[in-house]
Amino acid sequence: MRLAARIGRGGAAAEEGEDRMRIVIRVDGMRCDHCAQAVRGALLKTAGVASASVDLRENSAAVEFDEGVATPDALIRAIEAQGFDAAV
Repeated sequence: MRLAARIGRGGAAAEEGEDRMRIVIRVDGMRCDHCAQAVRGALLKTAGVASASVDLRENSAAVEFDEGVATPDALIRAIEAQGFDAAV
């Protein structure tokens, strides 16, 4: 599953020169709220991440980040460092 969109301030479509992206990452292996919080915490500690939410039922994480600072690969590595499988 891949979902990415440029967003601007207030959630509107990004204007030229703004580098914020929103991406949904598939996360496998989460079993409980503690797992979801570990994933969210790891994402929020990643440089360039503005926000992160994790959906345990959908096995996914939605992340808003500055693409000039963070990359999807960096977000995946942060999740994998917590012991979960992740893919865009």
